[in-house]
Amino acid sequence: MDIIERVKKTVRKYSMLSRGDHVLVGLSGGPDSVCLLTILHRLNEPGINLSATYIDHGLRPHETPDEIEFCADICNSMNVEFITRHIDVKGYAKEKGLSKQEAARELRYDALCGITAEKGANKIALGHNADDQAETVIMRLLRGAGPSGLSGIPPIRTLGNRQSSIIRPLLETERVEIEKFLGNEGIGFIVDSSNLGHEYLRNRIRHTVIPGIKGINKDFIHTLSRTSDIFRDEERYFDLLVTKTLMKLISRKTDSTIELFSTPLEVMDTVLLRRVLRRAIDETKGLRAISFVHIEDMLHLIKSGDSGDRIYLPKGIRVIKGYSTLIITSEQPVRLGAYTVEVPGELVLKESSIVVRSAVIDINESESPGD
Repeated sequence: MDIIERVKKTVRKYSMLSRGDHVLVGLSGGPDSVCLLTILHRLNEPGINLSATYIDHGLRPHETPDEIEFCADICNSMNVEFITRHIDVKGYAKEKGLSKQEAARELRYDALCGITAEKGANKIALGHNADDQAETVIMRLLRGAGPSGLSGIPPIRTLGNRQSSIIRPLLETERVEIEKFLGNEGIGFIVDSSNLGHEYLRNRIRHTVIPGIKGINKDFIHTLSRTSDIFRDEERYFDLLVTKTLMKLISRKTDSTIELFSTPLEVMDTVLLRRVLRRAIDETKGLRAISFVHIEDMLHLIKSGDSGDRIYLPKGIRVIKGYSTLIITSEQPVRLGAYTVEVPGELVLKESSIVVRSAVIDINESESPGD
């Protein structure tokens, strides 16, 4: 199938584009994003407005200026508005205790959302392809992911503000097709040097693991993509079930804490319980860095733990088994200072606004006659 027809099929399959859309394309100068912008421009869908942006991560200062110039030239040739943004990945990673990859991802999406709001765009188009999907699924499998993780990268995802969404029109197109298209069309692109080494797990999977598997099954990328589609379809069904179940379990909820009635959790089927716990964590702190192993630790706490037992998860999340509830919180525990208590008197604990009142009671006078 012709690559443009394949992309058209993906766009229609997931209803990615509609008349009146303003699409912001994430453009790095690499083959995927250049191919994406080229095809979206050639589709020339009526009523679709295109813009493109380059996000400078501040990690490759010697390469970035050339990439920005290259991307600007491509956009000028298509009469597409081009925007650049700089993000401080190293500083943010140090401040938040994240890896450079995690920090880059968070800041990149924040920047894309900011530009979307600034320009009035409602779609962010990213160049993830079928090979990226396969790499992601393998990475998650190696880290112990469950069905949700193995559903891979979603073709379309609504952002938290509900006003815009991320679309990935190349997600069913393999990297070899993209490079063949660019070669046949004489379209240049830039190779990011960070993608060539073996420092990152994704690169090792890309350059070593997948070529080895392709020696056994040459259609492996397509096969794994189809498998992730199956998981994704099943996730949609379970998503509705989990929503209904969680609503019945919530005892108390704030932005950073959720308390669930523990008795129903103790007798709940494990398959459903895993998903309920993942959703509860997602609604308090998000699921980044939370793996299948962490969910299993929570299961053990629910089934075998005693009241007062707790476990610590990444990102400062604590899970505490109470007398009648399971508490999932990212709130920092209150650390009280030293206080002098006057008796009688009243003391306000500044850290928690708790009021402690003290008094002297004569036990003999308080006893009832006949005691």
